[in-house]
Amino acid sequence: MSRLRWPLHPLPFEEECLLSWLARIANCYKFTVDELLKYDLGFHGNIDDLNINAPPWLVTLLFNRTGIDEKDIYAMTLSAWTPLLLDDIFEKNSDF
Repeated sequence: MSRLRWPLHPLPFEEECLLSWLARIANCYKFTVDELLKYDLGFHGNIDDLNINAPPWLVTLLFNRTGIDEKDIYAMTLSAWTPLLLDDIFEKNSDF
């Protein structure tokens, strides 16, 4: 089944996290963010992980649904800020 672009999709706010943006999109359709992710986007993982690192296929799907550049969508995750502002969040540090 072909998925079309969403007619309603608010632009992300500056420095907004991915989950917040998805919640605002879901609200446009009177869905919860859980419902939007599960039933429309096919995401069945832990939604709290999306602010840390979203799967590339989900970023591409969100680009197709909204027209927002994939780099801008990825920038709404913490992993986009490594190593510029944060240490690698996936690196194991034995000093702790």
